[in-house]
Amino acid sequence: MKIYQIEQAQGYKHLIFDEGKDFNSLFLTRDWEELSRAPKPFRMKFAESGKDFDASCYYGGVLIVNEKIKRFFEEKIANLVKISPIVTDAGQFYFVNVINAITAIDDSVPGDVFMKMVAERKFPFARKVAIGEGQLLFRDLKFTADYFVTDKFIEVFGAIAGLQYALRGEAL
Repeated sequence: MKIYQIEQAQGYKHLIFDEGKDFNSLFLTRDWEELSRAPKPFRMKFAESGKDFDASCYYGGVLIVNEKIKRFFEEKIANLVKISPIVTDAGQFYFVNVINAITAIDDSVPGDVFMKMVAERKFPFARKVAIGEGQLLFRDLKFTADYFVTDKFIEVFGAIAGLQYALRGEAL
């Protein structure tokens, strides 16, 4: 099974946080509960011109989706994600926090080999039991800012405007 990392596709708009907001001191995956209790949604704005997107992953570990993808995620993978609203200068979008965190990257290989693989962004995914055949979307417990998908995710969701899937390895 091939494993891909979700990345921002070139040529699409991306959102940045409005100046002066407190979000910058919070880490999306670690501080999710605090974010979800915020009295009002966070404000973001478009940073540059480009094509409109259905999803964006401009910042590592910050997946943002529109209403259409939010509904699709809620229908297909609600148990793997938590979703929180964002207000933008172009309408409603949502943060997606991937709560399906597993031990997927095998760090038992020798240190120098492991560091080379990480530097080349070719991770040693060797935990077939942890990843499993039905796995769609996850993040690794050690590399928490990276969101990974499998062939099955791409089969179910297909191409999502604004995202690309970069091959990072294969579960053995």
